[in-house]
Amino acid sequence: MTPSSTRRSVAGFTLLELLVVVGIIATLGGVAFSGFAVVLGRANRVENSARELAANLRLARALSISRDQHYRVAITAVSGYEIQRLTQATPDGPWTFDRREVGPLELASRVEFTGSPSPVGTFVEYDGRGLMVTPAASLTLNVEDTNQQNASAVRALPSGQVLRQPGTVY
Repeated sequence: MTPSSTRRSVAGFTLLELLVVVGIIATLGGVAFSGFAVVLGRANRVENSARELAANLRLARALSISRDQHYRVAITAVSGYEIQRLTQATPDGPWTFDRREVGPLELASRVEFTGSPSPVGTFVEYDGRGLMVTPAASLTLNVEDTNQQNASAVRALPSGQVLRQPGTVY
């Protein structure tokens, strides 16, 4: 028998077959991971917007304490807000809008303030001691991704404390 005529029958896969299977698995894994990353990105948008809102509420409180004046965070649009400085014309007169201190600030793309009634026109005002003047009770601002069922809440307390409540608000 010559070497070319003796063929051994070996059970198994060829290198080419293995490479094709590995390539298919890698492609499917890449598609699945990219879809998962998109979902995580949406959740992070809401959480980052809630963190930024909480930080700006704390900034307004710090400005009111350091400058002994009234400051407020005003919700000016469905996805926008600003920090405003207030002044008093007479010592016993009402506090009125003086100028925009910071802003306008926007929430992340497709993230909005939600609630009933609409929070647009709502504001959180701090006095010179850092206590919340308006509203008199605590206020919860909901931040929600308009395309997903993902939301977070930021709560301002009369003491001036700001709490972030992550997770779904439904």
